[in-house]
Amino acid sequence: MYRNEIPKLINIKWRYEGGGQFIIYQHPITGMLDILNPVASQIFVNCDGTKSVNQICKNLCEEYSNIDQKIIEEDVSRFINYLVKEDLLFLI
Repeated sequence: MYRNEIPKLINIKWRYEGGGQFIIYQHPITGMLDILNPVASQIFVNCDGTKSVNQICKNLCEEYSNIDQKIIEEDVSRFINYLVKEDLLFLI
């Protein structure tokens, strides 16, 4: 898992929908729209180049205290891997 790396989204079009519960973004290469669930949306927004992966995990662990920390870390890592593979995010 990435720990101290700082994820930064590339400049893509996205917006909140559903009263701020989820995000819709447009893939810059394919033009396809994707909808993120509320937790993925929180991870997505926090990939702003100012927080490390550890900080993002810590924030989610505080908000979702009923979920095991290891599960949160795995989910964050998996989603960041997806964004990197889709060329939507890079790590600083």
